Amino acid sequence: MPLSPRDTGGPSWSEDERVAALEAYAVLDTSAEAEFDDLVRLATDTFAAPIAVINLVARDRQWFKAERGIGTRELPLELSICAHALEGGDLTVVPDLQADERFASNPLVTAPHGLRFYAGALLRSPAGLPVGTVCVLDRAPRPDGITPHQQLVLEVLARQVMTQLELRRALAEQAHRADAFTAITRQHGHSQDALRQIEQRYRLAARATNDAVWDWDFATNHVTWNAALEESHGYRLAEVEPTGDWWIAHIHPDDRARIDTSIHAAIDGGADSWSDEYRFRRADGSYASILDRGHVIRGGNGRATRMIGAMLDMTERQQSRAALAISEERLRLATEAAEVGFWDVDILEDVLIWPPVVKRMFGISADVPVSMRDFVEGVHPDDRAATTAAFASACDPGQRTLYDVEYRTIGKEDGLIRWVAAKGRGIFAADGRCLRVVGTAIDVTTRKQASQALRQSEARLRFLRTLDEGLQNATDAPAAMAAAAALLARQLDASRCAYADVDADSDRFIIRNDYTAPGIASSTGIYSLDLFGSRAVANMHGGHTLVVRDVLRELAAGDGQDMFRSIGIDAIICCPLVKDGRLVAMMAVHQDRPRDWREDEVALVEAAVERCWAHVQRIGAEARLRESEDRYRTLFEAVDAGFTIAEVKFDAAGTPLDYRLLEMNPAFKRQTGMDGLLGLWVREAIPDLEQHWFDTYGRVAATGEPARFENHAAPMGRWFDVHAYRIGTPGQHQVAILFNDITARKQSERLLLKLNDELENQVAERTAELRFSRDIIEATTSPICAFDTEFRIIAFNPAHAAEFRRANGFDAVLGDVLPTCSSRASARRCRR
Repeated sequence: MPLSPRDTGGPSWSEDERVAALEAYAVLDTSAEAEFDDLVRLATDTFAAPIAVINLVARDRQWFKAERGIGTRELPLELSICAHALEGGDLTVVPDLQADERFASNPLVTAPHGLRFYAGALLRSPAGLPVGTVCVLDRAPRPDGITPHQQLVLEVLARQVMTQLELRRALAEQAHRADAFTAITRQHGHSQDALRQIEQRYRLAARATNDAVWDWDFATNHVTWNAALEESHGYRLAEVEPTGDWWIAHIHPDDRARIDTSIHAAIDGGADSWSDEYRFRRADGSYASILDRGHVIRGGNGRATRMIGAMLDMTERQQSRAALAISEERLRLATEAAEVGFWDVDILEDVLIWPPVVKRMFGISADVPVSMRDFVEGVHPDDRAATTAAFASACDPGQRTLYDVEYRTIGKEDGLIRWVAAKGRGIFAADGRCLRVVGTAIDVTTRKQASQALRQSEARLRFLRTLDEGLQNATDAPAAMAAAAALLARQLDASRCAYADVDADSDRFIIRNDYTAPGIASSTGIYSLDLFGSRAVANMHGGHTLVVRDVLRELAAGDGQDMFRSIGIDAIICCPLVKDGRLVAMMAVHQDRPRDWREDEVALVEAAVERCWAHVQRIGAEARLRESEDRYRTLFEAVDAGFTIAEVKFDAAGTPLDYRLLEMNPAFKRQTGMDGLLGLWVREAIPDLEQHWFDTYGRVAATGEPARFENHAAPMGRWFDVHAYRIGTPGQHQVAILFNDITARKQSERLLLKLNDELENQVAERTAELRFSRDIIEATTSPICAFDTEFRIIAFNPAHAAEFRRANGFDAVLGDVLPTCSSRASARRCRR
């Protein structure tokens, strides 16, 4: 359907004007051209998109001068997405076409694998009329839109397309003039007078133009230049070689072969005209950007005889165009980067003009019409009076104040709250009436949010610093929690803050103390968690913060509501402490009325509780550490054994070189007999100490394997029983050494060994003596008998045994009593 911007309050052009501008390029239904195909290929590569088109919107269709991924050269206008872009700004980006009500029902979007993403840059004629777009499309949405680089590429491609179209039109106009010139020439080709008249007009035109006009006679290879060659490029005609070779030689080396080929292709191929762009070297060595156009004159046989053309110096035009493009780009980037929107209020007609960027600030779609009612109702109620009063002052002929305000808006369509900074001035008629108010608006939501976040962060940091100081001053866990409860309640202006311990074997918890605001009763006591409802139980055991903003509305009467309200709680933030899967403690902030807790308030309570838990654990750890250190110090001081901690020094190869004593107990001096060794390297303090001490401690430090041994220290003159083991990290090379002086024991062992040796010698000597006497007694023939004081026989030799048997007729037995053994008859009485 035809576009009618004037009917819709859009730009000030009609559809007829726009279509006329498009048709002036004579490009519709032309064949594909590499110059345009290369541009869409570049677009798809830059955007990594499957589809890109150069789209020209005619009155009843959209036609593609170049396309990639579409597969057709035109589509009905009813399906056109680009047609909507003509009514917008220079750039249109739709991250998700399905989510945009303008395109959600478009068959190209609703089809399987339909279009989802669109980004297009307008093609505008020099008069500012939109004739089409350069656009890229994708079958997947792109929520993040396009990057600044992609935007720049799209805009540059749009300018390049328009440059090509303008060049086509210029060439077409040139060809038309050349055709007219050819017709005149042919018409008067046989009339020398007419030819002289034409040449005279040519010379007059050559003198009148700033273009370097040339006339190339192919038969003689003679080129005639007009005076503009010197004026524009600095070459004196008298010094110029009048040949085509001179012209070719002065073309930039990078362009020379291309131009030589293209002009001869036109001359030799039967073309009537030729044009191309190149760089031409001036007399001062600089290069001019040239658009060269020539008309070929042919004889009756169609052979080229002459060529007349003109070199248009495009340097200043291109520089001006580039400067203008840069300026426009800077302005566009500045306004877009700053999100600046320009607005205009017609006071007399009560008409409000908002561009899309301002509509976004009020949560209104770009294509929705707006009025002053949308402005007034869109301002936040808390800011409405001040904003409308400032606008009224700007319109008041008596005040004419600068309209400079910041206010919040509530999005008409999305309900979002935004911050807007607006400035404007009234425009007044000669009679003092206010005609219009114009100005700018900027979305400062991000700045406001950042400022608010900064203030909240600063307040949070100040509170946490105060909390840390309060916790540091507390000497035990109850004092720490009491200090934290008071600080937290005052910071949040809460009615109460309490800390509770949870029993290990039940859900019972105890509030031993709490902080209360004036007029608020204490909540200290013993409670059962299940009385506070299933939600509280689930959150606490699950380790999740319980946040209730309105007990009466959020909790059922039989599921915690009654219990909370019975102790004056209408809103609560409660943080649990779960350790090893068990609920061990809770800390809660109470409010005696419903309260809409903010997220930063909940986060502050959680942060404070985390610090409290950490501090309580630190206090407990410090107490345990002090107790452990006291036990260690008592043992360290009281133990009789010597104890020291040594640091071993190694060389690069890992060989132990030395060690020094970092710590030693009082028994060290008693056990070693040495003092003043703390912190000294042992090789310096005891130069003659044996190497095995260094080797042993080095091996323990390096491997971590403990060692138990006894060894002698000659410089101390003592023996030691030593137990060494590594402590700390391997890289610290520290060894703990527990030892006892066993010198006395070693001396006793040596003396006992000596005495044992002496006794063994004496026994051996006596044994030898006895053996010698026994041998003499056994060998003698004289009877020998030994008896005790009771005349019991205790020993006798063989001679005695034989004599006794001979004399008494029976054998003598050890233990017999001699007086009773005088006859055989009394032998039995002699037995004992």
